Amino acid sequence: MPAPPLMRCLVLICLLLAAAVADARVKSVYGAPAAEARTTAPATPEEIVPAAPAPAAAAKPLPPPPATPMTPMTPAPAAVDPDAPPPPPPAPPGLALDALEYQIVAAVLKQGLEPGQTHVVLAGTTVPGPGRLVKNAEEVAKVAKQLEVPPDLLDDWASRNAKPARLETGQALGVAYELIGFEDQRRLFSSADPAAGWAAFHHRYPHAPLLIRVSRAGFDAALTHALVYVEFECGAECGSGRLVTLLRTPGGGYAVKDGALIWMTSP
Repeated sequence: MPAPPLMRCLVLICLLLAAAVADARVKSVYGAPAAEARTTAPATPEEIVPAAPAPAAAAKPLPPPPATPMTPMTPAPAAVDPDAPPPPPPAPPGLALDALEYQIVAAVLKQGLEPGQTHVVLAGTTVPGPGRLVKNAEEVAKVAKQLEVPPDLLDDWASRNAKPARLETGQALGVAYELIGFEDQRRLFSSADPAAGWAAFHHRYPHAPLLIRVSRAGFDAALTHALVYVEFECGAECGSGRLVTLLRTPGGGYAVKDGALIWMTSP
């Protein structure tokens, strides 16, 4: 038999109440549902207004330079070695020795140095002209006869030595050598005591027992004979000066033939 209308209404009310209670329980556990996303039409380019950039901070001006300029640092002076040799003097005026003359110097050193001597000091300028050695034509003939050389050889030697000439470094002399200029010689030997000058010389050149001075070399027309004046000095009372003659060898060099003693000092 169908339920009466009143009964159906009561059942419907009960169902609605039950649904409401269940919905309330769901909200209390999970929270309220998120709001629906609102759909908005995209803005057109005309509607987009760019944001104005933030103004840049003004740069601070640099401080002005100091009114008083800075004083540059002064470099410290270089240490001076009291034993260091003085700087070399400028090259003396005059001509330089030629290649043949250096062959003559090499031959004289080979003949005159002691065995094992490997270092010498040469005066950087040739000795004064031969006027102090050969005064006139008569003496020229006498010396030429004594040395057994052609007279034209002595004439050439005197002519070449009318003016001083300079020696140069880097020549093949068969031995290590240093050059000492005229001013350095004057400073070393300016003392009234010659022994003091030689002590200064040996202190400056400990490996060179000799100071050697040479003239320019003279030659005969055929370049067969040569003549040179040489001084070997080793102390206040030790030295000699000689005129040395040389002959050309088959190999093209020169060898000492003879010599004439001009002066000598001894203790």
